[in-house]
Amino acid sequence: MVFWKKLAAGILFFHLSCTPLYGRGTGAVYAGKVIDSTKDVISAENAVGSPDGKLARMMYLGNLDLELSDRVMNKEGDDLDVFTQRLTTEVEPGTMVYELYAKENKGDKWTYLGKGNAGGDQTNCRLTSFDLGGLNSAKHIRIVYKNPYYYTRYPKQFEDTIGVDSVMAGSERYAKD
Repeated sequence: MVFWKKLAAGILFFHLSCTPLYGRGTGAVYAGKVIDSTKDVISAENAVGSPDGKLARMMYLGNLDLELSDRVMNKEGDDLDVFTQRLTTEVEPGTMVYELYAKENKGDKWTYLGKGNAGGDQTNCRLTSFDLGGLNSAKHIRIVYKNPYYYTRYPKQFEDTIGVDSVMAGSERYAKD
């Protein structure tokens, strides 16, 4: 049995790796493809589809740009879930910070949605939920990995990365077997 615990600020931890616990229904929307503007990400295609434990590895200041399989409408409460995992032991868990951006259409400017943290240990996946805020909908997502502590003091000293397993939205976000 996989154990999980709902925490404050929309963060959910669950034991083991980013296994497909959520969104197995027909109402879930996932990242459908990687956009060409992605940079400094190894195996970016691993972030496409439902959570499966395969991770896209984001380097410091890299951005992972994804097109969702369907447009996500802004509803009351959180609209998007990002599944991440810490992939290094060289950096403090609290500094594994990323920013999430979204836009409605291809030519639009990116809208900042908030920060997440991929901290924790290397065997736990972290789920962070985000609201679309002032956007009516979203079709494109950008994740930017920023480590505010180590790279202001020790630029490029560590080859730390975070893993992104999936971006998910939809009416069945929390459906479980």
